[in-house]
Amino acid sequence: MSAGTITIRVARPSDADAMASLASQLGYEAEPSAVADRLSRVLARNDQQFLVAARTEVRKRLAEARGITLKEYTEKIALPVWRREGIAPAGDSATVSQQGSLVAILDRLRANPRVHIMHSADDILADRGSIEELKAVMGPQMTLYPYGGHLGSLWYPPIRDRVLGLFTPVVEAREER
Repeated sequence: MSAGTITIRVARPSDADAMASLASQLGYEAEPSAVADRLSRVLARNDQQFLVAARTEVRKRLAEARGITLKEYTEKIALPVWRREGIAPAGDSATVSQQGSLVAILDRLRANPRVHIMHSADDILADRGSIEELKAVMGPQMTLYPYGGHLGSLWYPPIRDRVLGLFTPVVEAREER
């Protein structure tokens, strides 16, 4: 593989140990057996036939997925899965969105010095007023960029380096143990 080339493939059960290691490096408790169990359940799910390209044609599926709106994804993919798994047994997309809001856990976020939120004011998935309110509440625990859309800022090297810099103390602390 040449520099700058990224290979994309479907996850395999044999990836569980590497996934558990990555999760641990990021500061999460992740037993390899639990990751393997979760991964096997995810891989066993039936393809919902929402995308036309075969599961093995990863690049074609990614190209198709780019054309799906958040509303389509939520209503046709996420909600059926969440209902089956009991996460949102009777909720519609608005109810699920409200339940998944940061407002419900805001006190815990603010009280945790390891939490730092990086957000773009022009993220199409969030209301600008809500983002600004979150910034007012989180203060220095939040960096708000004026532009970048939803995750768009991550491609900008100074922002990418800032994000990686936030993880450095966590990784170093784990390595000292």
